[in-house]
Amino acid sequence: MSDRPTILLVEDDQNLGFVVQDALKRKGYTVHLARDGKEGLKKFNEQRSYSSPRRARPMIA
Repeated sequence: MSDRPTILLVEDDQNLGFVVQDALKRKGYTVHLARDGKEGLKKFNEQRSYSSPRRARPMIA
């Protein structure tokens, strides 16, 4: 497990998703990009299965 903060980014615009993902990575975040809510929920549940509940902080914007 990485000590870097992790963000799950859900964005349906592929180009915007890549731009935001790249910017967040340059700021030191680990970023998981999902194309839609269904994929985002799947990735969230996969990450949650091996993450400490204290470290998992989902954010919906």
